[in-house]
Amino acid sequence: MSDTTDFGGAKHSQPQQSSATRGANPGSYGRTETQYRAAERREDQISDFGRRAQAGLSEAVEPAKQKAKTLAEEQKAAGADKLKQVAQAIDSAAGNLEGELPMTAKTIRDAAAGLEQVSTNLKNHSLNDLAGEVGSFARSQPAAFFGGAVLAGLVLARFLKSSPER
Repeated sequence: MSDTTDFGGAKHSQPQQSSATRGANPGSYGRTETQYRAAERREDQISDFGRRAQAGLSEAVEPAKQKAKTLAEEQKAAGADKLKQVAQAIDSAAGNLEGELPMTAKTIRDAAAGLEQVSTNLKNHSLNDLAGEVGSFARSQPAAFFGGAVLAGLVLARFLKSSPER
């Protein structure tokens, strides 16, 4: 069975869809309903396989993710303790300058107090909280953030350069 259609005077024949393929899927011209359902089952199987693979990958990655998070928290706590020790050493040095340069000693003590506050914040906040705070500070004060990053890089370079070689 075929229909003939007139396109600008030329007659073209089009095959008729059987009742099994009519209305099954507009994009499946020529497929039988059985073929269409088999294709749907394959798509469902592939989707199910993808979901199972994703779940398996999540289960495999989760222990490593937890271990990395634990290690980062331990390093954060150790860094906070070291920063507190540096603040105490700076405060002690300010005490030595108190008699000769009282204004300088006060400025140094204020800096030491600021470092100690940073140490406390570092110890009491999670890594996610700290990352959020750093991000909001960088957005609100980009020049200060960039200057602090450069200064931290210079201090770190100086520290690494002065460290004894292993």
